[in-house]
Amino acid sequence: MVDWHVYTVTGIDEQGNVTLRNPWGPGDRDKPEILHLTFDEMCRAGWYLNIGAPPK
Repeated sequence: MVDWHVYTVTGIDEQGNVTLRNPWGPGDRDKPEILHLTFDEMCRAGWYLNIGAPPK
């Protein structure tokens, strides 16, 4: 499911569900890929999240 692309966190709801966006889509297609995962699903998949913010 997850490729080498960088996924951007685009939303987190009250239940802790996370929406991730890959702007290139699966297989470098031109349509974005949107993933909706629970925190438990991300933990089971062994994901690592690097959260950063742009400089002010």
